[in-house]
Amino acid sequence: MEDNLYKILGVSDTVSAEEIKKVYRKKAKEMHPDKGGDEEEFKKISNAYNILSDPSKRSDYDNQLKYGNQQFRSHGFNGNMGQDIFDQFFNRNNRAYNIPKKGEDLVVSVSLTLEEIYSGTSKNIKYNKMIMCSNCNGSGAHDDKSHVICSGCNGSGQKIRQSQTFFGGMTQMITTCNECGGEGKTITVPCNNCNGKGCISSAEDFMLNVPHGVQNGMAFTVESKGNYSKGAQLPGNLIIQITEIEHPNYIRVNNDLHFDFFITIPQSILGVKDIIVPTISGNVKIHIEPGVESGRTLRLQGKGMSIFNHHEFGNFYIHINVYIPKEMSDEDKKSIESLLKNPTFDIPKDINQKGVFKRFMELSS
Repeated sequence: MEDNLYKILGVSDTVSAEEIKKVYRKKAKEMHPDKGGDEEEFKKISNAYNILSDPSKRSDYDNQLKYGNQQFRSHGFNGNMGQDIFDQFFNRNNRAYNIPKKGEDLVVSVSLTLEEIYSGTSKNIKYNKMIMCSNCNGSGAHDDKSHVICSGCNGSGQKIRQSQTFFGGMTQMITTCNECGGEGKTITVPCNNCNGKGCISSAEDFMLNVPHGVQNGMAFTVESKGNYSKGAQLPGNLIIQITEIEHPNYIRVNNDLHFDFFITIPQSILGVKDIIVPTISGNVKIHIEPGVESGRTLRLQGKGMSIFNHHEFGNFYIHINVYIPKEMSDEDKKSIESLLKNPTFDIPKDINQKGVFKRFMELSS
């Protein structure tokens, strides 16, 4: 496509907004007509900067580059004047693009405990958003007489630019008028309530029903519950992002839960029956075999997190840790020392038990 705005500024389509501003300032000084620059080139870079420096306009333009748009029309192909080549190829029609202008989306975060995520919950979310000013009905003007027709677009809200394509046809690009923001008129006396913005801040709340098993970072979109902006027919969307609160006992890995469980030295040697382990769904009694050592992992199938959009559950992994006290009485020390003389506790030379490191390497391979 000719007149690619990124190419006009000499930047890539992934360039930052700050870099766009730097490049534009440099080129504007070089191309300014007052300094002997070319007036047409100056208009080109100014138009490119006007679109690419505005996040909303840049997003629209990027979508046009990626998917095609009725605003980019090809003339001269077999006499099909005004027929968009992309419409021909994809069998599109203009009504598909007749989408109401929406306000900006609003992102809010809701924090949930692991227990709330496991069971599902309802949360009343309080937030501030921009709503239409009731004094001016969103126009931003003091009254119906407080605006004039935009001189930049003669009231159309758009600017049209034509150029010749590589194939000899003509391409026309329609952009939003940068002087009136597409409204076709400019305000002479702003509204006293919103200072010409057409919208004011309002405290809102929304009851969110959170399904079970959601993941950290997951987002829910609520249509038309976001910000209103001047000239919009509909508010933007409310995007609610889930933030999982770190649990004091469990570590979540996808749908599984991991739990460090401590036992005493006697329990490690002798084993223990019906010892209680607190899982996310309630207490569970387990049996630990004699001779269990630190690093052993036990699995409770189906005792992990509930799975989003499924009636299934992850697993609950119990990581055994043998607790060794740092302080002991003299009597306790003598009891331990007596064990050193007992051959039962000698380490055999042909030991074939797997240590923590060896088991870790086996799991990693």
